[in-house]
Amino acid sequence: MRIAKADLDEWNISALHVERDGAPPWTFVPLDEDRVQVVEPIGDDYLLALGSQQLAVWRMSDRSLVVRCKPNTFYPYLSPWFFASKRQSLFHFSSFASQLRELSFETGETRFHDLGAFKALSGGAIDGGDAIALLGATGPFDAQRIEILRLDPAAGEHAGGSRLRPVHLDVSKKQTWPSACSPDGRLVARVHLGSVAHAPAGRGRSLFGLGRPSFANHPDLQANPIQDCYGVAIELYETATGRLTHRLLAAFHTATEYQELVQRNGSWREQGQLAMADYTAAHARKEGAVLTPECLVRTWLKPGKPLFRSIIERMAERFPYDRWDGERQVVYAGDRGPAATKAERDFIDFPFGFLTDVQLAWRHDGAALTVMCPNGRERDVYLDGRVTPWREAPPTIRQRQVPEAALKAMRAEIRAKASIPIRLTELDVASCRAALDEMAQRMAAGLPALLFRDVLDWRFHRGRQRWSERQFFDHLRSFGPEERAALVPPLRALLNSYGEQARKVRPQSHDMFLSGVGSKHPEQWKAALSDAALYLAEIDAGAGPFLRGWLTSIDQEHDQTAAGKVLPAFAATSRFADEDSLRFGLFYALQQWQTPKVPIEKLGLVAAAKAQCSPAEFYALVLEEAASAGGPDEPASFNNVRALLGSGEWDREVAKLLAA
Repeated sequence: MRIAKADLDEWNISALHVERDGAPPWTFVPLDEDRVQVVEPIGDDYLLALGSQQLAVWRMSDRSLVVRCKPNTFYPYLSPWFFASKRQSLFHFSSFASQLRELSFETGETRFHDLGAFKALSGGAIDGGDAIALLGATGPFDAQRIEILRLDPAAGEHAGGSRLRPVHLDVSKKQTWPSACSPDGRLVARVHLGSVAHAPAGRGRSLFGLGRPSFANHPDLQANPIQDCYGVAIELYETATGRLTHRLLAAFHTATEYQELVQRNGSWREQGQLAMADYTAAHARKEGAVLTPECLVRTWLKPGKPLFRSIIERMAERFPYDRWDGERQVVYAGDRGPAATKAERDFIDFPFGFLTDVQLAWRHDGAALTVMCPNGRERDVYLDGRVTPWREAPPTIRQRQVPEAALKAMRAEIRAKASIPIRLTELDVASCRAALDEMAQRMAAGLPALLFRDVLDWRFHRGRQRWSERQFFDHLRSFGPEERAALVPPLRALLNSYGEQARKVRPQSHDMFLSGVGSKHPEQWKAALSDAALYLAEIDAGAGPFLRGWLTSIDQEHDQTAAGKVLPAFAATSRFADEDSLRFGLFYALQQWQTPKVPIEKLGLVAAAKAQCSPAEFYALVLEEAASAGGPDEPASFNNVRALLGSGEWDREVAKLLAA
């Protein structure tokens, strides 16, 4: 199953493109109210899509939706999940992993299993779902342990659990992953943190001397006989007993590869190349007397080696792979006590972390683990210790490209479903007035019914011709002044109705309601009904009261239309010649907080006010409009008005009143 993803930013959703052998490709939207963050095949026929709010399971054979829901958890795509084949159920952790949600593929029902204080980090189904193996802890700093829940197949509730001895798995190191449990739930995998396997350079001649280690025949060592090599190992624990069953050497990094891993992190590039003596003095100055340069040099220095490699090789001498006792954890501070002191752990933490920075994922058949390295390579590690040659990791769904033709067709399909069709019989004033009347009537019937993913997409149909909102209002500009006057009443009704409702309906996908989007770039999107608001401002000197609700619904951080076009157009039409238009200009100024363009000082608002009212009357208008704009706190709330004032006597008097 080959999967590619494309985000449809204008609707804040994602499209998936799935190709399966023997079936035609399929492009579809798996989550109707969310972007896809994670996609995982479940067996050969199911596909799981996880987002920030939703999850959904789709059946590929008949292209049907099995289940879709909104889990009661933050960011479902970050929560572990697993599939129980016998129960045909998906298990998903929710509510900070203290509750296990079971979604039945057969009935679509949801069951919940309360885990109490136990916080699960991973899980797996034993024997297809007769029992559940969970890996987790009771507290954020506790040792991880394995817990078995026996499930009642009929009721779906767990019938008690067996809590096994703690398994020392380091939570802070992220060494356990959502796929840590094997598909059958019988084994738990994690990166080995108890020892270091080091194969010194020149081992081809010496065969490691007299003490030949157990890993001497590893394929990676045979391929690189002349460099120092450092091993990455995996531990497997049996869920039924908590017993360590396997320790497998997954890979050896050469000295060059390890140095590249260090240098991938820019903040550690210099420290990874510094000589030990240079670094220890600086470290000692930061840490005070915790570690002296002499102590660090004596314990960790290897002459001629970069810092981090020197530390890794000293760790291999102190914690050799073949002498591990089966329990010691080098960097774990648990009940048994650390193998390294606190100060030493702080010192070796990053070098060791770079060495063990791999991800693990079980193959679907459970016969092997796939080990993925940061350099983009991966290989399979079998339970008997065999490893496959390195291969390039397959591209992620983000790296795969949805075919342009399929994506274009998907956008057209969504737009057709999401758009609001308005019929144009002709292009004359009467027909356009009828179209505006229909828009106002549909808006009065309810804004939510017209929205799709917060987008208000009007489409005007005349025969085979299709116009966007912008194209329709561009056509209206061809009419003369008398013809335009007939269009004012329905436009006022449309924008007034929208403004009243937009204050009460909260956007779900964006920061504001959007017009039908023509651009893929968010910074070029416009607020809903922007073209209608601009046209009304151009033709109606009395438009101020009907634009207020629309103005307050926009996202000032991103919208440029209100400040850059609508207000200048209104100023040119009204010249702020009466009290209503003057009030609208003040209202606009007072409720601004972010819009980059606030050109009121150049639009004649204060000059018009001087001709109409005294400073005291103007101040009274400011107070009234401040209240209608949301009652901002004084005195900072009047800064936008102060910015409009000049240096004349009238201006100084208003400034004094505002300061009072």
